[in-house]
Amino acid sequence: MKVSLENILFNAKFIKEGRAFYLSGNEEGLIGYLERRIVFDLKKIDYDDCKYLEKISLYNASKELFTNSKIILVKAGAVDDVSYIKKIIDHGDALIISTQNPSREKNLKKTFIENKSYIFVDCYELNRDLKSKIINYTLQKENLEIDKEVFWYLLDNLDDKYVFLENKLLHLINLKKEINNLTLIKKIVSPKFDQNAQKVLFNIFSNNQKLLKIYNSSILQISDFYIFFNNIKLFFNIIIESQSENDALSKFPRYLFREKNDFIKIYKNINDHKKSLIIKLFQKTEILVRKNNSQYHSIGMRLLFNLKKTITS
Repeated sequence: MKVSLENILFNAKFIKEGRAFYLSGNEEGLIGYLERRIVFDLKKIDYDDCKYLEKISLYNASKELFTNSKIILVKAGAVDDVSYIKKIIDHGDALIISTQNPSREKNLKKTFIENKSYIFVDCYELNRDLKSKIINYTLQKENLEIDKEVFWYLLDNLDDKYVFLENKLLHLINLKKEINNLTLIKKIVSPKFDQNAQKVLFNIFSNNQKLLKIYNSSILQISDFYIFFNNIKLFFNIIIESQSENDALSKFPRYLFREKNDFIKIYKNINDHKKSLIIKLFQKTEILVRKNNSQYHSIGMRLLFNLKKTITS
């Protein structure tokens, strides 16, 4: 059956009661988020390790004594025999299928929509209505109330991609009493590079003493950290998502023409392996600051020097 993104995000029963999931659409970040979320929730109800299969027909139904059920993950193009979907479920295992090319997998989509025991989710950029519900749901969950002016600003300016939207909301939640400071909100949500963040970023090849001095003079309170962190992520997203140097330069803000050479230098020092490491650094930093935001200064400093180490290694 087809389940709305809203229900998957807000109603835990669909994951707890589901055993076969098909995540389909062009929103790669959302597909990845839901895949991780489903795996996490299933592991809480006695599912064991995940197993990735190049083809679904490679599934082996044998199960060792005293082991829990497994979570099988495959790409839609690897579903070479749909009968294995039922075999996996009947054997007590769970299945997650994902694709970014839904037009090629129409028959598989039909199979999932027509079977009430299976769950199909469309994964595309958020529309305005769903974005509004996500903002309200997140704020209510944290017992936070915001002014109408702040709400409308967030609705108009937060990203339509779920993962980016969620990350920004998590940062805003940590502001607590400052959540209605619209001037501060604009600085955090704004897609433009902050001047202090520029100063830190484009001195990343400087010696550690100079870099630390610049960082310490730029990050004086938690709002400075969030502005700095969001700007760094924005900057590295340009590099990570670009297919070539020219592609990256086309996305680089023109008003930062003085920093263009430093940008190119950083771009040329980052390969695919380093991109993966940088993504993990951002994820780790988000978890750390969420757990203990009073340590924002040292967490940000650690991120900065780990980024420098990754780039220059």
